[in-house]
Amino acid sequence: MILEIPLRLLFGMLAFSVAFATKAEDRVRVIRTGSDHQRVEIISSRLGETGDWMTETNGYTELSTGLNYWDSESGQWEASVEEIAIAQVGAAALRSPHKVYFAPSLDDPQGSVDVLAPDGSRFRSSVLALGYYDPISGRRHILGLVKDVPGELLPPNQVIYRDAFEPQEQGNRVRCDVLYTFRRSGIEQDILIREPVPAPEEFGLSSEWARLEVMTEFFEAPEPRRHPRILDRIENDQDRALMASPDWEDESLDFGQFLIGEGRAFRFGRQADMFSDGPNAPLIAKSWIIQDGRRVLLEAVRYTEVEPMLRELVAGPDGGRQDVAKKMAAFRAKGGMRASSEDGLRKSLSAGSSEVALGKRPFLPQRPATSSQYTGRTMAMA
Repeated sequence: MILEIPLRLLFGMLAFSVAFATKAEDRVRVIRTGSDHQRVEIISSRLGETGDWMTETNGYTELSTGLNYWDSESGQWEASVEEIAIAQVGAAALRSPHKVYFAPSLDDPQGSVDVLAPDGSRFRSSVLALGYYDPISGRRHILGLVKDVPGELLPPNQVIYRDAFEPQEQGNRVRCDVLYTFRRSGIEQDILIREPVPAPEEFGLSSEWARLEVMTEFFEAPEPRRHPRILDRIENDQDRALMASPDWEDESLDFGQFLIGEGRAFRFGRQADMFSDGPNAPLIAKSWIIQDGRRVLLEAVRYTEVEPMLRELVAGPDGGRQDVAKKMAAFRAKGGMRASSEDGLRKSLSAGSSEVALGKRPFLPQRPATSSQYTGRTMAMA
C-alpha cells in the first residue's frame, strides 16, 4: 500500500512587470489556511512611471495532500514534516494531519502501527504472516509467522523491523524485513524479501498457480467501501467448477479519508531497474476478509511473476540472525526503539545488496488533495 506522489496543482496569476526597474529581492508570504492548501503571495516593489516606488502583490494557491497540520500549541496551521522521532514508547510521527505511532516490537498485541486520521478514524494493524495460496484447492501454506523483533528508526521517516518472520518448517529460512515509511500523504508498509523463499513445490503446490501472499491484521479500522475488479478469470465452465478461486480479483479499499489502492512488486537496491520499477511491474491483488471476527488484509502476487526476481537473491550464511540477536539485546537493555545513525534505508543496505519489494508504487496517485493514503506495499525482495 503506498502513495508517495500527492496530486499537486499550482494555479493563480504571476504578473511581474519587466518594463520598470525592481528591487533586488521580493518578499514571499505563505498563508496556511487548511491541511491541503495554502496561499503563496509574492510581494514586490517596482519603480513606476512617475518615479515613485510601487508595491505589487501577486500569488497562487497551492494544493497538496497533507500539506499542513493544525498545531494545538501554537493555535495555527504549520507545514507538515515527513519525520519520525523516538517517543517515550516506540516512535511517532506527529507533524502532519494524520498521526502515526510505531510499537517497540513488531508482534505487539495492540498492533505495531497505530494511525490516527484527521477525522478521528483509527487504524491499528500488524503484519501477521507470509505464505502461499493455491487458487485451485483454496489451500494456504504459511511460510512464516511474525515474531518479536525490535523496531529501528531510519531517519528521517522510516522504521524497520528486521528478520520479521519465524519459519514454520525446520530447516527452512524466511528472511524478510518489514519497513514502514511515513509520508505527509499517508503511510507505507513494505515487506522486504532478502533471500529466496522455498518454492511452492516443496509444500505440494504448483508454481504455475501459487500466489505469494502477505497477511496484515487490522485490530481497529472502519469498514471500507470495497471496489473490486477482475484481473484474470478462468473462462471454461468445467475448469471453473474445479477451482476454489477461478477469478483473480483486486479490491480498492476506501476508508473515507484513507485509501488502499493499487500495489506492485519491484526490485529494490542493486538489482533495481526500469522494468521492475515501472507500470510493467507485477501487480499485487488485495482483498479484505473478516473471519471469526478478525479483519485481515490479504495481498498476493503470482509466484511466476516474481520468481525471476527471487532467483537473483543470495542466501546469507545465517540469515542475519546473529545481527538481529545483537539488536534485540540492545533493544531490551534500552527498553524501547533504537535510532540508527544511517540516513534512510538505502544507506543502510550494503553496496552489493538487493531486495525485491512488493507493494504500492509512487507513480499511481489515488486522489487529489483532501484525502490521505494508507499505503501498504506488500513485499519487496532485497
